[in-house]
Amino acid sequence: MNISQFFKLCVVAGVVFTIFTGITFMMSSSDSEQMKNQVKEVVKQFKVDKVVSDGNNDVFESPKDSELQPQQPPPQSPRPLMDILKPQSRAQTQTKAADITVKPEILRQLQEVKSSRTVSIQAFYYPWYDSPNYNNDSYLHWNHEYLPQWDKHDQHVYPTGHHIPPDDIGSWFYPKLGPYSSRDPVVIDQHMKWMSSAGIDVAVVSWMPLSETSKGEYSWDSIVPLLLNASEKYRMKLAFHLEPYKSRTPETVRNDIIYLIETYGNHSAFYRTTPKNKTSNTGKELPMFYVYDSYLISKDDWYHVTNINGSKTIRGTPYDSLLIGLHVIHEHRFDLQQAGFDGLYTYFASEGFSHGSTMSNWPGLSTFCAKNAMLFIPSVGPGYIDTRVRAWNGKNTKERDNGNYYREHFKMAHTAKADIVSITSFNEWHEGTQIEPAVAHNDNNSTYLEYDKSADEYLEITLQMVKEYFTPHHENIPMQIANVV
Repeated sequence: MNISQFFKLCVVAGVVFTIFTGITFMMSSSDSEQMKNQVKEVVKQFKVDKVVSDGNNDVFESPKDSELQPQQPPPQSPRPLMDILKPQSRAQTQTKAADITVKPEILRQLQEVKSSRTVSIQAFYYPWYDSPNYNNDSYLHWNHEYLPQWDKHDQHVYPTGHHIPPDDIGSWFYPKLGPYSSRDPVVIDQHMKWMSSAGIDVAVVSWMPLSETSKGEYSWDSIVPLLLNASEKYRMKLAFHLEPYKSRTPETVRNDIIYLIETYGNHSAFYRTTPKNKTSNTGKELPMFYVYDSYLISKDDWYHVTNINGSKTIRGTPYDSLLIGLHVIHEHRFDLQQAGFDGLYTYFASEGFSHGSTMSNWPGLSTFCAKNAMLFIPSVGPGYIDTRVRAWNGKNTKERDNGNYYREHFKMAHTAKADIVSITSFNEWHEGTQIEPAVAHNDNNSTYLEYDKSADEYLEITLQMVKEYFTPHHENIPMQIANVV
């Protein structure tokens, strides 16, 4: 190689290196934004505002849809479809305690986290079920459809159509009360009695404004008075889980908060608590609202409502509240802090599904919240299985493992010094995260899963965990759930 050739080679190499460096920089700087956009696109793919059953009954899809991964199609077999879709290997679906590791540096930082507040135990509660006695001889939500696979590259064939209650419902478990109506006062009373006796002190009810109610359906808001009265009866409080809707903006959320405070704020069961690092002696108690899918609105837009200098701020007004945003991916904690949220929660009950639902990340989230005066609210769950509505999602199934999966969640919430513990869920039957009592049931085509010991097992485990790691909310909680049901 002569000098001229060597010089040309150096020039070419320099150009290639410059281009590669520029591309690398652009990719690294856009990773965060791309991740956020991917999350938004997946949510859009999963949002099913309304599907109509064969009986012309409106069925609303859970707003708890996020990126889920497909599994192999069920094998050809004469067995009932439910048996085919059941998890076949505990080793494949169960996350063991040994899998949970936390960096020593994070644990050292966690030792510096101090809190003087009594930890509240709160359970997400869904008011969307209906039955013939209350809904013109038809069911709602129990007749959930099989949702289509969102991944267009997956060519496998999955079940379609709707479930047909009362024997065939959109869940792997069958409720002790049967496919009930959320409007039934007897059901509401029993639910609150169960929750209180399990050491739960706040029911967090999903809520949307009346304007978002579909024609012919009842408004979730219409049963709030019943829920508040039953909560009061059993020494509990009621908080609200603000669900997303098509027209939601920070301004509409502000209006929703104003409505809820003006309409229900004077009820003795309306939940209030103090901000991070405050107690009832040092800080004013404020209403608290969970905001599901908060990341779908930019932090700059939230600023107008959540910051004291915002054009539509709630700060320093009669409607000042603690807003708790959903943490899904790693970046969300920073977005929530910059947006002016007062805390974060993790919601999902499938270990490893998201950054927030991965227990080994909880200590780090706790230290972040402590440094930024935010409430840390991890969500514990008993397990996860949703293949009766998402037949292609077996990968995210988490078995209950005789209650050990649930116990490990409580243990880590305690280790991570949670300010509040949220439970996913009391009665989200479609995703198999419920702790509500379930019983054995079958028909010609269906054999439902059972809890390992008794119908009330997960209420009993909840009470055991509350007593072991936290403080029960009143002294008259019984030793056994069976004594009060």
